[in-house]
Amino acid sequence: MPITYDENYNGYPIMTDEEAKQGCDTEILDRHIERTEDMTKRHNKVFCFRIDLGYRQMPDRDRKNKDISDTIAATRKYFKRHETDTSFSWRLEENDKCLPHGHVAVMVDGNKIMAPERIKNKLEENWKRQVGEDNARIHICKTGYRMRKDDPNFEQVKGDWIYRTSYLAKDRDRGNSPKGQHEHGGTRVKKK
Repeated sequence: MPITYDENYNGYPIMTDEEAKQGCDTEILDRHIERTEDMTKRHNKVFCFRIDLGYRQMPDRDRKNKDISDTIAATRKYFKRHETDTSFSWRLEENDKCLPHGHVAVMVDGNKIMAPERIKNKLEENWKRQVGEDNARIHICKTGYRMRKDDPNFEQVKGDWIYRTSYLAKDRDRGNSPKGQHEHGGTRVKKK
């Protein structure tokens, strides 16, 4: 996977530090940017935020990425039934200093939802169902992003969102999953 240390990628600012050898995985960036651009093309308003899904105790080594993807799939299915379009990007992080956890970038049709509570509550419910109530830990990042096409600051807000969520693409703490298991994933973008 190619790593970039540039401060900008495909026209967006990203979190890197070349001196500290902290770069971003371009495959993860490409997919997340594609999801963001897809959502902003299809909706005149998009609400975005980041949430972390974690464990309180060490989980079964072979289930972590499946726990995250199954939780997101159940959440998407719920909102699809309620005719609310969502998109997710996620990244599993694990190292010797902390328990495994997933960083999740959430995007939703802002014409239907412009605050994180409904999605956060459904993610939390599904995460607890997936990993057990006693083992589930959730942290919502305080900053949310409201992208509106009619806002003169639309491109700036989108750039801020990409910058904040480029954290999911950081190259440190990768390669710790068992061989053949994904450390990142997200919503598929329909090809036209």
